[in-house]
Amino acid sequence: METKISRFVRWLRLVRIAAGFLTILPLARESDEPEEVALSSVFFPLVGLLIGGGVYGVFWGTHFIFGTSFLPALLALTTWILLTRGLHLDGLADVADALGAPVFSKEARERILKDSSLGVFGTVALFLVLTFKLFLLSETKSGEVIVLAPLAARFFLLGVICFGRSLLRESGLGSIFLSQPRSTAFWLWLILVAVVSILFGNVLLFLKICFCFVIIYSFVKRVARMLGFLNGDVMGTAVELGELLFLLIGRI
Repeated sequence: METKISRFVRWLRLVRIAAGFLTILPLARESDEPEEVALSSVFFPLVGLLIGGGVYGVFWGTHFIFGTSFLPALLALTTWILLTRGLHLDGLADVADALGAPVFSKEARERILKDSSLGVFGTVALFLVLTFKLFLLSETKSGEVIVLAPLAARFFLLGVICFGRSLLRESGLGSIFLSQPRSTAFWLWLILVAVVSILFGNVLLFLKICFCFVIIYSFVKRVARMLGFLNGDVMGTAVELGELLFLLIGRI
């Protein structure tokens, strides 16, 4: 029978695996099983919170030293990309190329998606997303939005994994999440966000997160139908657009 201590140690192991999977931190190990990586998605929002804390730390520190808005935003965005090693940006570019190409069959889109070269649509998508992120970071007046944007986006990712499993492919990076448990983790995180929002007197924050999730999940379902499947590239796109959307909605 699993004791409380062994359960806690297992949770810490899953946090390590999630951090190693989503960040540049050298925490991933060859001994990590795909099933454990899938289960570690329960802690993706927590890793997002850590990423947000690191990004805001750079933003606040450079803003305190230089007193401008553009340079702290640029350094914070650079930190954001480095911390996540551009994992989700790669997926965004691939999906943009696949959807933007003048083809109509799912097979043709899949071939483009698998092509490792960066096309025009992928380049434009990267430029637009990073430019808008830089602008929103330079204009934000709330550190809360910067800290919570990565958390919210990875909460959206958890929702996509939980509710979009029927669309997942049986091959590729996204296939490891086929063994992801039911949606209990998503609902627990949603309840936690609601409770924290109420305790801090910011119910609007909870509503913003729910609104953003509906938009991102609807987008993912639409893209998955166009491609015929849901894979790691589409998940990465959901994260990037989720961060951007929350940075935008969070300012309202």
